[in-house]
Amino acid sequence: MFDKKDFANHLKMSSSGLDKVRSKDPRFPIPMRFGRSLRWTQDQVEGYVKACLAQAQAAPAPAMPQAQEPTAPADQTDTTGPAMLPAPAD
Repeated sequence: MFDKKDFANHLKMSSSGLDKVRSKDPRFPIPMRFGRSLRWTQDQVEGYVKACLAQAQAAPAPAMPQAQEPTAPADQTDTTGPAMLPAPAD
């Protein structure tokens, strides 16, 4: 039987991280209660890990952004700064 700390250590995360996963992942196994303690069987833990791995392997890899060639602006005039006025003649 795995308690919360054992389950978190098995997944290489903190107990609070496990709580976040439990609240967000509908596939997370339902624990048994012994008093105030939560326990999971080894089959539940291994089944959850296998389900996560299967989903990760089935998901397509994210596309890498394509590098774009730098393009020269059509107008070389800088319109982002203050306008430059000619100096007054002395």
